[in-house]
Amino acid sequence: MGTPWGYGPKEFTVPGGQQSIVQLRVPHRGEIKAINLKQIDGANAGVFEIFDSHDVAEGVIASSSSSSGSAIDSTDPAVNSVTGPLVITAGAYADNAVNKMYINRDGTSTNPVRRLWMRIDPTGPGQLTYSLSMTIEMGELSS
Repeated sequence: MGTPWGYGPKEFTVPGGQQSIVQLRVPHRGEIKAINLKQIDGANAGVFEIFDSHDVAEGVIASSSSSSGSAIDSTDPAVNSVTGPLVITAGAYADNAVNKMYINRDGTSTNPVRRLWMRIDPTGPGQLTYSLSMTIEMGELSS
């Protein structure tokens, strides 16, 4: 069993009706045990997904907004998606049994990147503010 690590609550603001990437400063590897996302200034719907690679998260947005079908060449988003798409209902998402392991794909074993990237696509007008909390279990190093 690893060591629990708490992320947040961290607030961020994104434009409604538009996909955005939010950088999450987390250990470079671990297991997400719980996610709690709450819209502070309303109760809109939407979708979010957490990725282990910045380029893939950006590529998903670029390919979904590209009308020509010539998406950015990156690895398969399904492989780099830590959570898969998750639905925000009535301005909130909560799951205390996520149990999704990840390792950041942008770094190396000698130069790890301590980040994940969340793609969020909220409905509603104007600037929307959210609060995100997660519990991450950091794995034990083997000897």
